[in-house]
Amino acid sequence: MNNIIRISAGIRGKDIVLFVAGKANWKISDAIKKFEVDYSLLFNGSSNLIFDLTECTAIDSTAIGLVCHLAVRFYKSTGNRAVAWIEQERVWGVFELMNCDRIMNMQPPPESNDRILQNDLKEYKIEDTDEQSLRETMLTAHTALSELNSENEAQFADVIEDLKRVKKDG
Repeated sequence: MNNIIRISAGIRGKDIVLFVAGKANWKISDAIKKFEVDYSLLFNGSSNLIFDLTECTAIDSTAIGLVCHLAVRFYKSTGNRAVAWIEQERVWGVFELMNCDRIMNMQPPPESNDRILQNDLKEYKIEDTDEQSLRETMLTAHTALSELNSENEAQFADVIEDLKRVKKDG
């Protein structure tokens, strides 16, 4: 597996699928925001929001926070928990550490014939983002993580405070 970051999305039946490959980090912020704009209005008619992380080799706090933000937004729209297909132990460990299982179902990927084909997904470009947009996205991501448990809240309190202060001073 290479570590080039790839983000793509599509619909399989009544499921919305977000595929993330490589080392998922803050660089995917704009792509995730574009996915949210493209698909969040479809949440109400969807059965599942599936995060296909089978080719994700690592994930940082901004990327996992954005996944959690989307999972919470999906739950509020549908009453259904999002699903994360995770294959790499390293990624699974970060999801467990952040208590993501409180808001989504984490599971190994299904057999390949049950997964959506990469050809059927819309690819999102990973582009540079401006500093203000990145700060806002990081605030959203880390706030989502801090709301999962008191340990996350303590861990990210300074980051959130700094991001809020810069936004206010901005």
